[in-house]
Amino acid sequence: MFEELIKDIGLPSDIVEASLEIAITESMSICLDLYDCDVDLKNRTAVGVFRVSRDMSFGEALFFNKSVVGQDIVTVKFDFASFPRRVVRKCSEIFPRVLFDMQASARYREWQSKRRTAVDAVVIHSTSREITLDLGGQLGLLLKEEWVPTEVEERYREGRPMYVYVLRVERHQSAVTVFVSRQSRNLVAALLKQRLPWHGFQCVYRKAGSNSVVVTDCLLDDKSLEAAKKDVETELGERIRIKHTSPNISQNLSNR
Repeated sequence: MFEELIKDIGLPSDIVEASLEIAITESMSICLDLYDCDVDLKNRTAVGVFRVSRDMSFGEALFFNKSVVGQDIVTVKFDFASFPRRVVRKCSEIFPRVLFDMQASARYREWQSKRRTAVDAVVIHSTSREITLDLGGQLGLLLKEEWVPTEVEERYREGRPMYVYVLRVERHQSAVTVFVSRQSRNLVAALLKQRLPWHGFQCVYRKAGSNSVVVTDCLLDDKSLEAAKKDVETELGERIRIKHTSPNISQNLSNR
């Protein structure tokens, strides 16, 4: 049953299972006035914890435990198939909310880890103030202050692919938005780092769409550096001047 549910939803199994456990726990606690609840999805059971005289009357407690005393705790095991209808209804209300929240949390953590890196993007829609991007199933926003003026006519059209630099990630309830840049000087270094991950790069100057200066620990006669430089120059439409760093600076670059 749960395998089919997970397949139908199309989300990672750990997110669906955790959401279902939370939804069942909340539903049981609300509908049955439980003190606590332990859900076992594998065995399709939930153990409810009642405090005698507070969550359950003494008479009801005796039904489950003949030796119960006042202020005691009684546990009752419920099979999923025997859940009261009100619990099932409440769970169907809570589960989607919890699932969306868990999914948003996972997306937020994922994109937080991508801050200060370059990622693929495709233009979805543009206005005079912002450009909406598809970052591979995630919404991205390129605000006007992060545009490169020389790119506006050609690069920001609907359907055009490009690389962008991840500035920050914001979450509002279940919505996660990634704010990106084409103007940041860090984009140049991030693109070079993406192509040569074993070297360090730092952009010390950039006039977006025109030229930039990058320092690196990579030897200047390295053919792979020349190939990466040409690739990034084509992507950004600007000339890149690369300088080799001293040994002292090299260590700092490798830690970026």
